[in-house]
Amino acid sequence: GLGDVYKRRVEKYKGIAISLNVLTCALSGNYVNFGVFALYEDPALDDALKIALQMALSIPFQEILAFPKLSKAYFAFFEVFFRNHIPAALSLPTPVFLHVIQAQHEGLQSVDTLLSAQCASTIDYFATYFFQNKAKPNRPPIRALRAHLQAQPDMIFTLLSTLFTQLLFGSVNHWAITRPILSLMLASEEDFNAYKE
Repeated sequence: GLGDVYKRRVEKYKGIAISLNVLTCALSGNYVNFGVFALYEDPALDDALKIALQMALSIPFQEILAFPKLSKAYFAFFEVFFRNHIPAALSLPTPVFLHVIQAQHEGLQSVDTLLSAQCASTIDYFATYFFQNKAKPNRPPIRALRAHLQAQPDMIFTLLSTLFTQLLFGSVNHWAITRPILSLMLASEEDFNAYKE
């Protein structure tokens, strides 16, 4: 019946949340020098990130927000992924990257201030990387990011608009929200000017 379907879904999401939490702790705990994996051509880290992404992306977004423990694990994973592995995040296929950014956009508007702060940090990491490296257009992550922006040209404008709306009218952590605003303004002055107009 309907109860069995719900129970199976909860069990599946509980397993995914635990897996994402474990990987998030491993990535953020400074237990391992992750540069060693690339040095020794060990695919273990890449494989773990791929599996975590597959698990995270297998969940419909409405369901992520419906389960608080799952949403905390989901957004914490992406915050750490963008903080420590931004080239890998930018090198995701364009539909996947845009899905992740859309999820962060939705999370920004959450009433849970910790969750919206995590989404703001994730956006800040990507915008800061873009600003710091946009003068190096031949770097593969920047080429990938430019391809993402060509596929969705209003992405930065939309993020800026939502962040300013949250800053002015939402009950949010102002410090957390202003960091990505500054990064996005520096990354794309054209979008900031368009927003001002």
